[in-house]
Amino acid sequence: MSLSKATAKIVLDKRRIKQDGKYPLKLRVTYLREYKDYIIAIDLSMEDYERITTSKKLPDLLRDVKIRIQFEESKANQIIRALPEFGFKIFESHYFGNTPKAHSGDIYALMEKYIAFLTDSGRISTAQSYQSALNSLKAFQKRLRFDDITVDFLKKYEREAKNKGTKDTTVGIYLRSFRTIVNQAIESGYMRREDYPFKKGKYVIPASQNIKKALTQNQIDSIIEFKRVGGSNEDMAIDIWLFSYFCNGLNIKDICRLRYSNIENKTMRVVRAKTELTSRNNQKQITIPLHDFAKLTIDKWGNKNTAPENHIFPFLPLNASPLRERMSVQNVTKLVNKYMKKVGKTLDIKIPLTTYVARHSFSTIMMQNDAPLVLISRSLGHNSIKTTENYLGSHENDVMTKYSDLLTKVNVSEKFKLPTE
Repeated sequence: MSLSKATAKIVLDKRRIKQDGKYPLKLRVTYLREYKDYIIAIDLSMEDYERITTSKKLPDLLRDVKIRIQFEESKANQIIRALPEFGFKIFESHYFGNTPKAHSGDIYALMEKYIAFLTDSGRISTAQSYQSALNSLKAFQKRLRFDDITVDFLKKYEREAKNKGTKDTTVGIYLRSFRTIVNQAIESGYMRREDYPFKKGKYVIPASQNIKKALTQNQIDSIIEFKRVGGSNEDMAIDIWLFSYFCNGLNIKDICRLRYSNIENKTMRVVRAKTELTSRNNQKQITIPLHDFAKLTIDKWGNKNTAPENHIFPFLPLNASPLRERMSVQNVTKLVNKYMKKVGKTLDIKIPLTTYVARHSFSTIMMQNDAPLVLISRSLGHNSIKTTENYLGSHENDVMTKYSDLLTKVNVSEKFKLPTE
């Protein structure tokens, strides 16, 4: 094993400006103060490079370039970690050994490679989504050459997928994943930029309809007061759904990941799993006031060993693998959705009570109570509304607690006899 570790990073080669005013991106591998640069077939202007490295909101093409950069860096560093001893030649043989060749003409190879990268990076959910897209495309056309990717092909695929009963939302998800791979193919030189089909005037990916998914406060109160058998699966499903609602609409994955170390006095501080990779350079914690119902739920269903490293709820083992985590989160989500949909039918609530409805209801009821938009955005863990980032200042926790108390008219502490501190 090398005593000094090699590193790999994508850099903009400012020494060479091209005729179009762009500079080449290169993979720079450094070892013992020596480095080598490798071409990755991506050129960027100084302005676009700055946007990729500093901005959260990017147009589709730049977003996919950023994904490609993360992919190449991750692949290189995984190879470095796996080598018993580093050497530039052995690194090059591994790094370039399994790169898809342009003459093979098959975009599915690029897609499979990206799925492997997502899996190795622990992004199991995203990998499964891309795999589903790949399976759907392969069912339509077994082999897909780069020059087959036309507006006509995309329209025919969309039409056949819908004829088979695939919903617009799902078709849109599949094609957005496919678009990412097409952008990678263009940046790698496998396709011509002028052949790009995903743009206005050519092919537009179908958008899903914005269906109402928020409950009224009275409906929330009816769920709180719903009679259930204590200790049953239904009882736990209702409590976890309401825990999500009272905790800023926290999703099930983040709830499963909660540890006692996240609790600070009367609040929880959480970095959403969804932003761990995309916002790595500027991760923001969500501050969640511990509403009476949240305290009650932790006391009722939480692990009794409150050591800081322990999960609050017993859904995940410590140090679970990404695949094990994904399976556990899916199981909890299915359980909650199953019983909550039954509760909804009993209460004559027309909206299917999924875990997403809890999150959407939180933001909607906060807005109905005139909570500032910036507060709602920050409570949900979003990174938009930059002009009002400092609006709340040092009073944020007090203000958030004030609005948290408006999420229900039920006196939870009195109704459920919350233990006194």
